[in-house]
Amino acid sequence: MLTSLVDLAKESSSDKRRELMGHVVSLFVMGAEKYNNEEIALFNGVLKRLVDLVEDTDKEELSEKLCEVRTTPRELVLKLANEDLVISKYMLQYSTVLTLDDLMQLAKIKGQGHLLAISKRERLEARLTDVLIERGEQPVRRSVAANPGAELSHWGTKFLVKIAEKDPVLRESMINRSDLKPEHFDRLIKQLPEEGPSGSVTSPEEYSVLNQALHRPGRYALKNYHIHPSATFCC
Repeated sequence: MLTSLVDLAKESSSDKRRELMGHVVSLFVMGAEKYNNEEIALFNGVLKRLVDLVEDTDKEELSEKLCEVRTTPRELVLKLANEDLVISKYMLQYSTVLTLDDLMQLAKIKGQGHLLAISKRERLEARLTDVLIERGEQPVRRSVAANPGAELSHWGTKFLVKIAEKDPVLRESMINRSDLKPEHFDRLIKQLPEEGPSGSVTSPEEYSVLNQALHRPGRYALKNYHIHPSATFCC
């Protein structure tokens, strides 16, 4: 059956190629955990050939369907991960086939959209988050800070704490992290504006940050702040 699929991959009609790819993908996903190495290699050959012949919308669909299949051939995953963002985002965010070295290389050369997709992965090692923080712009840095599965190096933590001075959204995400050391937490709290009577909190952003701080385990003193009587913000 697979041999006949290889022959069908030579079809010149775009509609037939699209239909063929749909059948091949469905067949692969259904038995992904059962195929042997030879069969997976054959699927890889057929799909690689088809990827070069179909439209971007078909590539996007392929990437979305295969991104969480653990036995998807690495060569095919890398091919899709290097495509335009609309196609690659699924592999970059979800595929466990991509190794740390693969992700490091992609993070070093790809644009902001690709970096943002990588930053949303379930687990990120510190070496990788360092690259994302260094190369990424505000949306990427905010995404890393808000990702509980993103491991931060000492350098990465210090850098994010520093730029949080001018970014309340990033600051709130950092304060909410469970891996934050007391000295970094204290520095973030000190960044909160102290304007208004006795350092009162009068904005939703400040209220949210302090609400999280008050419920954070440990003995962190929040001096010179109180919730303004007129505040009606919801946490």
